[in-house]
Amino acid sequence: MAGEVSEIPVLVPTSLGPVGGIVCEPLEAPRAAVLLLPGGGRSGRAGFSSEWAHLSRRLAALGTVVLRYDFCFEGESSTIAASRDAVDGSIAEKVSVDMALLGDVAEWFRQRTAGLAQIVIGVCYGGRLGLELAGRLSNVATTLLVVPFLQPISEENRARWREQMLKVRRGEDSTEGDGGAPDLEVPPDPAVVESLQAVVSHGSAWILVGERDADDAVRLGRLLGDSGLEVAVEPGVALYPGNDPDIQELVSDRVASRLRWVLDPSAERAR
Repeated sequence: MAGEVSEIPVLVPTSLGPVGGIVCEPLEAPRAAVLLLPGGGRSGRAGFSSEWAHLSRRLAALGTVVLRYDFCFEGESSTIAASRDAVDGSIAEKVSVDMALLGDVAEWFRQRTAGLAQIVIGVCYGGRLGLELAGRLSNVATTLLVVPFLQPISEENRARWREQMLKVRRGEDSTEGDGGAPDLEVPPDPAVVESLQAVVSHGSAWILVGERDADDAVRLGRLLGDSGLEVAVEPGVALYPGNDPDIQELVSDRVASRLRWVLDPSAERAR
């Protein structure tokens, strides 16, 4: 029956060890395959009652088979290590580990969804991983990202980005540092620009941010110009960090609306 879905827990074999995930699919033949990459941390768990479970079911009800999984060292992937902190070194090294894992997971999923259009959806930390993945894989038809981290990967930039996002969310001036001096705008990571250029060369890219989020994605859209990247700005809200149920529902609505349009471009264009 249309709209009904099933969920199957899976253990994906990877070069780093088994990864826990859940495949959600419609009862009817799927129209596309979606790899869903959540934000990092404990809130990113893929379990049956998580925020991402509800989004997966909603996307599957549109006619897609959806894989969500726990990042390295999280949730059902915790057999790899006790916690993300078990990886020694910088955030760049942690991203490198997650990208290695993602490459294996994406290939496993591709083999099991052969013949279906491949779609990557990523939020925040998952958005950064998804963008880099989609830039490497020419078979990804559509990339949908929500408040992705777009700056060069470093501890300093991550801390600055988080503080800037939280300042905007609180209604404070994000252009001033603690001493009242303007913060320097951090340009987009050249790797991000290169990935986006690769993505739009073989598919489409859409980024959703809130009006009260930092404007990295908006500035990136201006930088790339009419390249096939579309940046949508949700008025009056901050989508980061996304802990509020109302914001989670809003993101779910916008992502589902965009996916509906991707699957049926003749429908009313999503924002």
